[in-house]
Amino acid sequence: MSLLYAGCVALGVALLATPACRLLASWSGVLDLPAPRKVHAQPTPLLGGVAVFAGFATATALFQRPVVPVQTLLLLSGAAAFGLIGLVDDLRDVGAVKLLAEAAVVTAIVWLGGFSVALPWPGAGQIIAVLWIVGVANAVNCLDCTDGVAAGVAVVAACALVALALAMNRWGVAVAAAATAGAALGFLRYNFPPARIFLGDAGSLMLGFILAALAAALAAPRISAGSVAPLAVLSVPVGDFLLVHARRYRQGLRSLGIVTSTGKDHLPHRLLHAGLSSREVAVRIYRASALSAASAVALLLWGLPAALVPAIPLVASAFARPAAGVRDLSHLG
Repeated sequence: MSLLYAGCVALGVALLATPACRLLASWSGVLDLPAPRKVHAQPTPLLGGVAVFAGFATATALFQRPVVPVQTLLLLSGAAAFGLIGLVDDLRDVGAVKLLAEAAVVTAIVWLGGFSVALPWPGAGQIIAVLWIVGVANAVNCLDCTDGVAAGVAVVAACALVALALAMNRWGVAVAAAATAGAALGFLRYNFPPARIFLGDAGSLMLGFILAALAAALAAPRISAGSVAPLAVLSVPVGDFLLVHARRYRQGLRSLGIVTSTGKDHLPHRLLHAGLSSREVAVRIYRASALSAASAVALLLWGLPAALVPAIPLVASAFARPAAGVRDLSHLG
């Protein structure tokens, strides 16, 4: 019952806190203004991430009751730190500095928590863990470029992590994932197209951190096909992130700007260019996330052959001819 309670409490807190954060953002002028690289036409309140964190933190603190309390403290502290880093970037674009701050936070968490991926080379497991968490956090942040996408993907991924954690008998991870799903769903009530409030970098980076940390916690104990399953849950944001940056590299962007640049070349943008509405874009990406989640759960429970059943349509859709996309890199900062 703790899972249900955690999800419901997180949902309720987010449902109540999101309108309050919207009013606070409007009153204080914390708005996402229209710009050539953005798709919204009206100034839209930010601070949605504050509401998501309130729901997640409340439910996690109330219901997780972990065997190792330090791990819960590190998870909540890391989520708060990523939210703060994102909030600073929302208020004042800090560029590549935020990547350094994120890496410092995750390095401290990995070191304090004694966390490591099982690899035979000294220090390699910790380095991979840091790169994974920072990378996924920014991948989810990049996916948050049209209404409802990042929050909806977070709901699907968190639900899949609940299932995987239960199958692995990792109750603490399951409760935290349920709290994440509830908080993101409560916020999505106000963020589904047409959005009345945005996550902002504060919210998308924080959600990315939580999902990456929980997936890594499930994958870390051993290297096997089953341990890959939690990572596969996040294949949609990770795949989009890698493909976009590979495309940018091929098109001539070679400096640090390949990571810090912003442009209309991510998956939601490309679907919009193909003629889909914002709602259709969100729903289509939810479906892709659900297929990757189903494949991940099947991989853990029944092995690779079962995982291929939902994976085949996902891969087929990835290789289907998309919109022409953005070829000109002049819009990249």
